[in-house]
Amino acid sequence: MDTVLSFGGLLGSGTPEPPPPPPPTGIWAYLPESFSSSTASPSSSSSSSSWFSSEPETADPCLRLGYAQRMACFAIAFVAGVACCVMASLVVFSPHLFAKYYSLGSLLLLGSTFFLIGPVAQLKSMFHPSRYIASILYLGTLIGTLYAASVSNILLTMVLVVVQICAALWYVASYIPYAQDCLWGTAQRVLPV
Repeated sequence: MDTVLSFGGLLGSGTPEPPPPPPPTGIWAYLPESFSSSTASPSSSSSSSSWFSSEPETADPCLRLGYAQRMACFAIAFVAGVACCVMASLVVFSPHLFAKYYSLGSLLLLGSTFFLIGPVAQLKSMFHPSRYIASILYLGTLIGTLYAASVSNILLTMVLVVVQICAALWYVASYIPYAQDCLWGTAQRVLPV
């Protein structure tokens, strides 16, 4: 009996145990083990997955990508968003182009976070009771700015761009403890409120 166990069950079960996987190399050696399972290719997943599968499948399509793919998509969207904001600053004297580039850059920057935590988790975070007003104001001014720029209303476009920048600051501050209080206190000292 001891000899059967010492041979890994080869004599008793008829099926050998698979050898352990080789240790990760390169940058993958420094990542937690949970990332190695998310980097598997889609073709390596079980072929029995169907609509009626009992295995839960993630609702976020961004999270179905591997870790390296999500980081690459995040980086691409983030760099494209920053590039659009930089291009907006180059055409600041053309209100329509500025509004379009700035709003597109803001959407890309916001969308880049979908690749980090997934769209559902990001939307849940955005509409948390502590920041849903900031999120609605920010998204509303994004849409309003794009609409005003498309109908060529210069005054409305510029007003919405200013409100959009303020809403973006308030939205970002909602993720930092006491940042909204700091912004509100500064606004009360600077502006005649």
